[in-house]
Amino acid sequence: MIVSREDARELRTRLRDAGIFERSEGKAWVEFFALLGIFAALTAVQITGPLWLGVLIVPLQGFILTPAAMYGHDGAHRAHSKKGWSNDLMASLAFPLLGGLGAVYWRMKHNALHHVHPNLITEDKFDPDMNMWPLATSRMAYENSGPVRQLFQRTIQGYAFWPIATFMAPMMRTLTWVYLARYVKAKGVDRHVITDVVALLAHYTLWLAVPLMFFDVLPVLGVYIGVWSVVSVMLAVIFAPGHIGLPVVSAYEDFWSLQLQTTRNLVLPRWFNWYFVGLNYQIEHHLFQNISASQLPKAAPIVRQWCEEKGLPYHEMTLGQGLASVTEFLHGSWDTPRVDLRVAQPDMSAAR
Repeated sequence: MIVSREDARELRTRLRDAGIFERSEGKAWVEFFALLGIFAALTAVQITGPLWLGVLIVPLQGFILTPAAMYGHDGAHRAHSKKGWSNDLMASLAFPLLGGLGAVYWRMKHNALHHVHPNLITEDKFDPDMNMWPLATSRMAYENSGPVRQLFQRTIQGYAFWPIATFMAPMMRTLTWVYLARYVKAKGVDRHVITDVVALLAHYTLWLAVPLMFFDVLPVLGVYIGVWSVVSVMLAVIFAPGHIGLPVVSAYEDFWSLQLQTTRNLVLPRWFNWYFVGLNYQIEHHLFQNISASQLPKAAPIVRQWCEEKGLPYHEMTLGQGLASVTEFLHGSWDTPRVDLRVAQPDMSAAR
């Protein structure tokens, strides 16, 4: 299956004629600050209310901060605004300042690696979202693991994925600093590094240093760890079903066919669409990274019709089916061979 340049150009023209590449920058800013306002209100109740209420509020804080943090995703993809400085500002506010996740690291991991070759694992190239230590998402990863990890992978990794997901935030914060050090060593200090470091230091100041001036260590750390553990799990709920459960690839024919074979949309209730900030439309997002989150729902029927006309796959599931697919896939992925999309077309009926 090869998607020709003419076919790709045809789809782009249809989307452009429908106004899909227009931005809704003002709407995004209002929604972002509205979520921060709700978080601030919850925090005020937490501070002034009884202990039991403060504990109950922690999951709500994490639930609200998840979409707020993901507004940085559009900024990092230059999809938030036509103005470069506005994209950079949204990415910096949502990622390093709010979430403690470096925008420089995210652009490398997500934009440059994941989007270029989703679900690809070879000796010299890999999608970092498929390289999830200590799990094995393919037989190749299993064979490269030690005996203790292999036992874990054969027995419980499908269920263990979700508890392990609570560590996503601290893991990515650690990798942020590691990557920044490597980046500076290789390329020196630039404005992106300076912005990241300033915002990251402000994150720890606002989340930890300032509260410790007024409250004891235990409640401050408890809220910080609790909130970001909830965010970590919710991010796994948002991101994982978009790709996990579809083929892990060893080789492919062209960029577009790879995106369509390895990417899945989630069909959500209309009232819950807002929470995913467009990331339930992974197919449209992967084909056109510069479509803003607010336009992705309008792009979906156009892309779906184009895929049907061209005989191309268009994978969709409900959220519940997607979460079940992730767990089921990880139960057996340690013994699953990678797929060469140049010579074999996998049976994707279960992924539709």
